[in-house]
Amino acid sequence: MKKITLILLILLLTVGAGCSEKEAGISEDATITHKTYGGFINQEIEVQELTVNRTTVIFTTSDRNGNFLKTYEKPLNESSFDDLIDLFEKNGFLEMEKSYIRQEGQPIVADAGVLEISLIQKDLTKKVTVDPYYSEYMPEGLQEIDAALVDLREYALSTYPGDTEGETEEETEGETEGETERETEGEAQNGEAGEEPLVELKYREPENESTPWDQWYAEGNIQFIKAPTQAELIIAYYGSLYHIEVIDVKRLEACDLYYTCGGYFYVAKVREKDAGKMKELGWTDMGEF
Repeated sequence: MKKITLILLILLLTVGAGCSEKEAGISEDATITHKTYGGFINQEIEVQELTVNRTTVIFTTSDRNGNFLKTYEKPLNESSFDDLIDLFEKNGFLEMEKSYIRQEGQPIVADAGVLEISLIQKDLTKKVTVDPYYSEYMPEGLQEIDAALVDLREYALSTYPGDTEGETEEETEGETEGETERETEGEAQNGEAGEEPLVELKYREPENESTPWDQWYAEGNIQFIKAPTQAELIIAYYGSLYHIEVIDVKRLEACDLYYTCGGYFYVAKVREKDAGKMKELGWTDMGEF
């Protein structure tokens, strides 16, 4: 009899321990977010965030200052949310590293931005960052989680026949675009609102040799997910090597800048504090001939 009682006690303790582990896991009331920012993307939608809970999927876009452009919302059934929670648990999200970055020997990627996946609940918050946001930098389990959340983002963006939400979003977008245009006009006159003024500089394109950024790209020092434009390459080159933020790059014919026609210039904006370094690297003021 004592032996049977002891066995029952052990079983009860085992079951109790299992329940405690489950309670310490992911709650059915958790909220999950998938946030990306940075990279080569329209600055008005630079920040993109998906929020998922047991009943709803919400996707928002905003600029770097937190000014929202659009919001998309779709219902989510509970079984789909349970499947998502199971995916997080199966892949050990709570045990993952806090951040994943490029390791030695992996390609350098410049145009991918940053990814943050967060799980938020009453007694626990876990955030995993991938910088830059490139699948080869993630463990396989995190790749699966990321793919599932990207699918939910596409679902949030989808519209169906008779869906009135799409009409509402179009009206909101039209109103927001007008406001954005007014802000852009102000920035052109005074630099970005509330930030250091911008300085416009130019760089003559060499006729018989490669630019520094083309040489850098040809040497395999950096990799892009898709072939970069010259503007993207210039931004990556000065950002990676000199930590200078280059903005609004354009390629113009010499005669557009009142030079003798023939040849091209690159024109770009940088922060006032970076203008001196850019001049050391061969850029000149717009009015300088």
